[in-house]
Amino acid sequence: MTTRRTFSWPKLLTRNGGGMAFGGDYNPDQWPESTWDDDIRLMKQAGVNTVALAIFSWDRIQPTEDRWDFGWLDRIIDKLGKAGIAVDLASATATAPLWLYESHPEVLPRDKYGHQINAGSRQSWSPTSPVFKEYALTMCRKLAERYGTNPYITAWHMGNEYGWNNREDYSDNALAAFRRWCERKYGTIEALNAAWGTTFWGQEMNGFDEVLIPRFMGADSMVNPGQKLDFERFGNDMLLDFYKAERDAIAEICPDKPFTTNFMVSTDQCCMDYADWAEEVDFVSNDHYFHEGESHLDELACSDALMDSLALGKPWYVMEHSTSAVQWKPLNTRKRKGELVRDSLAHVAMGADAINFFPMARLRIWCRSLPFRHAAACRRGYQSVPSGMRARVGAQGSECRRHAGKRARALRYGDPVQCRIRVGHAQ
Repeated sequence: MTTRRTFSWPKLLTRNGGGMAFGGDYNPDQWPESTWDDDIRLMKQAGVNTVALAIFSWDRIQPTEDRWDFGWLDRIIDKLGKAGIAVDLASATATAPLWLYESHPEVLPRDKYGHQINAGSRQSWSPTSPVFKEYALTMCRKLAERYGTNPYITAWHMGNEYGWNNREDYSDNALAAFRRWCERKYGTIEALNAAWGTTFWGQEMNGFDEVLIPRFMGADSMVNPGQKLDFERFGNDMLLDFYKAERDAIAEICPDKPFTTNFMVSTDQCCMDYADWAEEVDFVSNDHYFHEGESHLDELACSDALMDSLALGKPWYVMEHSTSAVQWKPLNTRKRKGELVRDSLAHVAMGADAINFFPMARLRIWCRSLPFRHAAACRRGYQSVPSGMRARVGAQGSECRRHAGKRARALRYGDPVQCRIRVGHAQ
């Protein structure tokens, strides 16, 4: 068992470093630099004091394999910091640039049918690819060397929603890694055969070099549930190992700033074993999106209770939530008047000391949600949240959670349970 990392909370750029963190994901590289000053002016009006930066910016930082461009990032960090807005700097490895996929197509994952996944979206990379890992760690080291001592950087945001797109990889690299994982877990092939019940259908293995991953075997074929369950666990462990490698690459150069990554804890999308992940971050963070229907507040309370347990009662971040409708759910219901403030305060009452949105400003091409618009647009939406929170919470975010009182709860829930659910439905 690993030793849990010591809790460390990022300080704001206030006189005493305290207060509630309020802001969101900011993508200045998606807009002309001439808009940045206006962005920051609007942020200050809204009470923003922290932003997550460069989550999907690898291609802007490293436009080609042999060319690096930190100039734009230097300038925006300096502008934000001088305005009193702290930066949660990302590792920029959530998605790789197209030149990397073109020059090294072997970093792309494969699906269960053996098809290579196409590039063009986020997380189009295999966590077991040694080639991709080396490129990603180079990016981490470059960022740490350049910004490790920057006083405006108050935390490191590693990756983004690890596992949402690439937990299940059926590549040859994944096969080799899965065999090693099984050998570490079971020790002997006899123990693995017994656990998987391979005598059924005569599939006993003579050595770990015969272990297979649950690739597609035909329309009417059934995957061994023990094999499938272990493959689910393996996917979690491979991504956790990848996160730790990225974190440690930065920590070797910049050990004094806290690390986090955004979990996806909710009642319908816990995609990793976050109890394990919580051991490896300095403070826990979560992405939580509007749950359609009458159960919304119940789901929010349940998800936040799970987060509070992962945080062991320490403050935690809402790294992402939406201002209104998103565009990626089957039903995308907009929030009614007052619900944005209510939901934000509900997160605070359940333990969060940071309220952040994704994205914080309008995306140029496709929108997920936005609290801030540029100057020509209506500003009522983004003004309502900070004013409502200031009126009800004040400067100290912990005030609201103290009023919440003790909450009795006992719920066994998480990735080990969801793995079994997914394996059951996979048949």
